[in-house]
Amino acid sequence: MLAPPVDLDLAELTMALTNGWQILDPAIDYLAVGFGSHHWSVAGRDGQRWFVTVDEHGDAGSLADLRRAFTTASALRREAGLRFVAAPIPDGNGAILNVVGGGAFSVAVSPWLDAAPLGAYGPVPAADRPEVLRMLGALHAATPDVDATIPLPLDLALPDLETLSAALDAIDDPWTSGPYGEPAHALLRSDRSRLTEALARYNDLVERVHAESSRWVITHGEPHAANILRERNGAMHLIDWDTVRLAPRERDLWFVLDADTDVSPYIDEIDSEPVSAAALRLFRMRWDLGEVAIYVSQFHAPHDDDPNTREAWENLGDYLPVHGDHLAPLS
Repeated sequence: MLAPPVDLDLAELTMALTNGWQILDPAIDYLAVGFGSHHWSVAGRDGQRWFVTVDEHGDAGSLADLRRAFTTASALRREAGLRFVAAPIPDGNGAILNVVGGGAFSVAVSPWLDAAPLGAYGPVPAADRPEVLRMLGALHAATPDVDATIPLPLDLALPDLETLSAALDAIDDPWTSGPYGEPAHALLRSDRSRLTEALARYNDLVERVHAESSRWVITHGEPHAANILRERNGAMHLIDWDTVRLAPRERDLWFVLDADTDVSPYIDEIDSEPVSAAALRLFRMRWDLGEVAIYVSQFHAPHDDDPNTREAWENLGDYLPVHGDHLAPLS
């Protein structure tokens, strides 16, 4: 996020870092990176640096889901031996998360990586795809090495569909929720029929993928260029594990594959059936329609004008109007 949460007490965050992870006299600098979680660079008295992530939680369920996601990532690194998994580390009591703000926020700590992303948010560069495919193959192949009760299975239903549907139902009412309410309202109204058609196509794909996908694996969920870091020595690291879920492997592969990509580096790591074109399309659509649902829900609700909502408004324009590929007939 571009600005820290206004309701987070930095003194409480400092206390959590000191008492939980024994980071003494932490110097905290906010990092305006990513979108969704809040991040800080933290240096302790001993000079060691850490990457701290704070997530906001509207309910206990989201906190429990995040705890299972980070526990899965930790198991992939510690039990399955995947060194490229940049997982959070447990605190001194073995907890993968600390809770602050009366349960409104969670805190996770990861080692600082002296590394740079492969690029901005977007597709993995072509030159890096063979190595990234090998990494994803190793990740998916490690599924049996992790306690099966830890990873959460993915619900293929579109996230925030209920709130998006409510916004579509209120399309004829004024949106006085905040500065971006009416602009979002107008954008949604102008594309209502295309969006409704895309949602119907998505639901058809969900049924098809459920019927076709017999083998679900541990997936990262967002292995785009900004979530893959490379050190100067060439070592790659996969970061940002809050969305890890059991799912069809195409949930990860669509970020890397296009019509010209050689999939053999992936196949070499895991004995698998052919990649499903239907599942690749489903997860491309899920990403785009899910972003629409998130931002429309945000602007249909009360909101202010701040750096985060300005970024959200710009992001919504990347997904509406609905991309034409999502309206093509299913083959």
